[in-house]
Amino acid sequence: MLFLRETIQNRLLPLCGLIAILTFTASCGSDSNIGGNSTDPGGTNILYQDDFAGTTLATAWTPTIFGGGAIGIDATTGQPAPSLYIQSDSTWTSQSLVKLSQPYSNVGGVSFSIQVQIDNPGSADKILDAIRITVHDQARGSAAVVTISRYQVGSNILKITYDLYPGSSPWQQVREWNIALSPGFHEFRYTVYPDGKAKWFRDGIQRISTYTGVQVLEADLELHLNVSGVDAAAHFDNVLVSR
Repeated sequence: MLFLRETIQNRLLPLCGLIAILTFTASCGSDSNIGGNSTDPGGTNILYQDDFAGTTLATAWTPTIFGGGAIGIDATTGQPAPSLYIQSDSTWTSQSLVKLSQPYSNVGGVSFSIQVQIDNPGSADKILDAIRITVHDQARGSAAVVTISRYQVGSNILKITYDLYPGSSPWQQVREWNIALSPGFHEFRYTVYPDGKAKWFRDGIQRISTYTGVQVLEADLELHLNVSGVDAAAHFDNVLVSR
C-alpha cells in the first residue's frame, strides 16, 4: 500500500533522529574487512537490488501486518527518497513484517545490505518494542539478528542486541547497553565466511563472532524487516544482495 506522508508525520515520535545502516556481508576472502571501509558494498555480482523508487512495494517483497501498523512507500524520505516505511501501532499485538521472498545461498559468499533510519524504537513507557533486521535460514532454523530497542522505561537511549542462532547449541548474543548513537549513518555488517565463521560489526568494529567451525547460515537465506510492539517505526532503503 502507499503510505501517505500526513499519516507518517502523525505516527512518528520525535525520539532518536538515528539513522543506521545495516550491512550483511559475506566474502570468499579473509577477515581483512574488519575495521575497514564502511562503504564497501561487498560483492560485485548483484543478485537483487531495490532502492524503493516506485510508488508501491516491489513484488519481490511479501508484506504482512499482525494486529495493526502500516507498510508502504514514503515519497519524501530516503537515501535518497523514496524509501520503505514500516510501523507498528498502539497495541502489544502489533507487528509489521516485510520479507524478501527470494531466498539466497551463501555458497561462494553472499552479501545482504540495507540502510535503516530508526524513527522511534517504541513508546516511552515500554521497553520491548523493537526494530529487527534478520537473515533467516528456513531450512536449518538458524538466524542472524540485530534488534534495536529502548534501553529502559522512559529513556530515549537505545539498546542494540546482536544474536547468532546456529539452529543448535551453542548460540551467541552480545548487547550494547545504554548507548546514544550520533545522528547520521551507522553501519551494521553481518559477515559469513566460507569456513563457517560469522561476525557482526557496527561502524567497522567487531561486536560478535561465532565459534570456529560453527555454521550459522548455509542456504535458503531470507531477509526479514520487522517492526513490532507499541508505536515503533523505521524507514528502510537501498537493499542490496550481492556476492
